Amino acid sequence: MTDPAKEEQGKIAVFDVCDTLYYSNTTHDFIRYIHSGRRGKRKAGFQLLNHRFSPLRPALVGFGILTGNDVFRKANIGLLKGMGVAESLALAREFVREFLGRKKIEQTHGLVREFQGKGFDVVICSSSIEPVVRAVAEELGIEEFYSAELEFSAGRLTGRLAHDPTGRKLESLAKYRGNARIELAVSDNLSDASLLRAAKRGIAVVHRADKRRFWKDLDLELIDLTL
Repeated sequence: MTDPAKEEQGKIAVFDVCDTLYYSNTTHDFIRYIHSGRRGKRKAGFQLLNHRFSPLRPALVGFGILTGNDVFRKANIGLLKGMGVAESLALAREFVREFLGRKKIEQTHGLVREFQGKGFDVVICSSSIEPVVRAVAEELGIEEFYSAELEFSAGRLTGRLAHDPTGRKLESLAKYRGNARIELAVSDNLSDASLLRAAKRGIAVVHRADKRRFWKDLDLELIDLTL
C-alpha cells in the first residue's frame, strides 16, 4: 500500500505570519513588546515613533504609502540597533509565548496542523523579521522559513535590514525550492497575490470588507474574518 505521507513529499504549503497566522503586525508588536518596560533614550525613541499622538508616525506612514518605501518600518527596526543577536531570539521566543499565543487565527492554525498531518513540507514565508519568524516556526514545529533578515556585526544588530522579501516571496521560494509544487499558499497581503495564484490552492485571509473584492476578482478561496 502506498504511504500517503510519502506521496506528498516535495509538495509545500506556504503560510504568511502577520495577520495570517496571528492578529498582529509582528515586527511592530515585537518592538513595542521589548520597549514597553524600558527607560531612557530607547524608550523615548520608541514613543516618538509609535505614540498615537506623535505627529511623526502618521507622517512616516503616509510617506511610505506615497513612495512605496516603508520608512516607518525601517525606523522601528532601527530601534533594535545594538541588541545582541542571541538576546533578540530569546526575546522573540518570549514574545511568541506571551503575546502571540493570545493572537492566534484559529482557521489558519488549523490548516497548518492539517497539512503537517498530511506529510506536506510546511513553510513560513514572511516579511516579518527573522528572530520573530524563527520563534514562530519553532513554536509550530516548522523547520523551513524565509523572512526579513536583520543585518548584524560582531554579534549585534545594526538596526538595518540585510534582506527584505516583501513582494518577492514567490521568487524567494523559487530560489531555494526550485520547481517544488506549491500545493497551498495562505496570506492576507495584496502583495502576495502572485504567490497565491501560483499555488494549486490559494487562500486569502480577509480582515477588511474593502479587500474582499480584490481577492474575489482573482477567484481565490477566502477566509473572511469580517463576517
